[in-house]
Amino acid sequence: MSLIKGKFNYIIHGMKTKKILLMYPIICASFLGGCQSQDFKLNIQIGTKLDKVIEIKDYASLSSLLTSSEKEDVLLATYNSIFSTGCSCWTNFTESVINPYMKKYNVPIYKFNTILLEGHDERFGIKELLNSNPDFYMFKDGKNMKRFRYEDKTNNIVKNYSNFEKELNKRINKPDKYSIFLVDEEYLDNNLNNLDSCNLFISRNGCGDCGYVIPNTLVPFFNNNVIKNELLLLDIQSYRANDMTNYNRIKAKYNLTEESSATFGYGEGVVPTFQHYEKGELKDAAVYFNDSLSKVDDKYKITNTYYTEERVTNLSFLNNKDIDNKVLMNKEINQEDVENFSYNGQDYVSMKKEASAKLHDPILLEFLKSYCL
Repeated sequence: MSLIKGKFNYIIHGMKTKKILLMYPIICASFLGGCQSQDFKLNIQIGTKLDKVIEIKDYASLSSLLTSSEKEDVLLATYNSIFSTGCSCWTNFTESVINPYMKKYNVPIYKFNTILLEGHDERFGIKELLNSNPDFYMFKDGKNMKRFRYEDKTNNIVKNYSNFEKELNKRINKPDKYSIFLVDEEYLDNNLNNLDSCNLFISRNGCGDCGYVIPNTLVPFFNNNVIKNELLLLDIQSYRANDMTNYNRIKAKYNLTEESSATFGYGEGVVPTFQHYEKGELKDAAVYFNDSLSKVDDKYKITNTYYTEERVTNLSFLNNKDIDNKVLMNKEINQEDVENFSYNGQDYVSMKKEASAKLHDPILLEFLKSYCL
């Protein structure tokens, strides 16, 4: 610190005020650049089958994407729909830089229209764009680690594919081979019926249970086993955020509700749900968490669950498997494993996630062993 003071004293006493003012921004920029971490690595465990940048359609979805507990870091391109539509800079960036990288490396990259920032705080450090030039961000644990400005002529990272590729490959920790892949409804429409076997994980960005199961159960399983059959991940957050009618449609389409499938559906449809398809036909399913508790005679018991005695007989992956607690209905839960919460002004009780995981992990792992190994 004394060395820095010494340098400033030299400048103050040895140069004219005009020169000091001219150099001050350069000095500040130098110190700011030195303070920013240069050795960060993004952790991305979930790949994508999509070869085009993925649209985040509302601020709530962006917020949950960046703050979720899934431990997935995020690559984000931003644009302004007023200025960028039909503009060569945005088109060139997406078609010549982002999309080719996604197609080659299966790394998901998202895009967001900064018009949707209006009325929201700036906690993520995303700048509202007032022209057609895009920005590119790297987020780690919800923190804005790096921003590349397309309009900055001194920075060729986002204009040149080769430089972009080198920078991202230097910054990303990813598996040697992805086993979990993001897909969308269009991809499934085009492929599900043609696949002899397909494992589908229906999730929702921002869902706490989904955010728990990915880093705590799925990632360790796929990293520690030789995988023969991958898991496709369908995120239905955008359906829920924008149109409940559309959300109910997508839940029914993929047999999440009991009305759409008495055998494999659960209530009004919940996530996380794991499904096994053969030639487009749903053959098996597992639900993670989503049990209901009630206090019965001063004891807490599971009074609503996917794993009833009747349903378990229809789940092929559990047939003849020696798993304790396959049937969770009426199971007594220790009071220390129970927590209280409020929703829409009403009080509820639920199992703590760690306690629920002790019951659900053996079941889900049996599903994954049956269909992914």
